[in-house]
Amino acid sequence: MRTWTQNSKHVGHRRSPRRERGEGRVWLVGKIWWVQYYVNGRQRRESSKSTTKTVADRLVKRRLFEAQAGLATPDNIRRIRYETLRDSLLADYRTNHRKSMFVKRDGTE
Repeated sequence: MRTWTQNSKHVGHRRSPRRERGEGRVWLVGKIWWVQYYVNGRQRRESSKSTTKTVADRLVKRRLFEAQAGLATPDNIRRIRYETLRDSLLADYRTNHRKSMFVKRDGTE
């Protein structure tokens, strides 16, 4: 197995310095950059939807910050169920005394 180093005879195949463990990674698929990172021991991969590596680097840093801060990640958002959203909306309407959901057009309940 051949490893590519700076002293390699194969000029033009320089690798960028390795990232530290836990910093995620970016790679090119076609013309689009993809990112990979870990949250709570589970691997996450997503497209940066960009042809620029800088955008992908910023995305992986943002996702790692969100994971460390405990903010919602895209997978957590997808798992919200309709019933939970409905109950939260109705509770908000009751708490803030919004009438549009509970009063008919003629003014009766």
